Amino acid sequence: MFYVAKPNLNNKTGMKMFSDMEEAVSYLEHATGYKMDFVRDKETNVKLYDWELVGKLIPFKNEAAANRIM
Repeated sequence: MFYVAKPNLNNKTGMKMFSDMEEAVSYLEHATGYKMDFVRDKETNVKLYDWELVGKLIPFKNEAAANRIM
């Protein structure tokens, strides 16, 4: 999985791609100054960060798909 971290919703300023979700979350926390919580899916044991819910952390299955929005 690849993750695009987008600190600014209205433009591509500061947008970066990561192969690790924790690195992407750390980058967003540093870039925005906010720390957001997560929940863990009880069935799959996967973390779902609030960053994904507000559209600042975007998951992709492959690098080519992530590069299309960069």
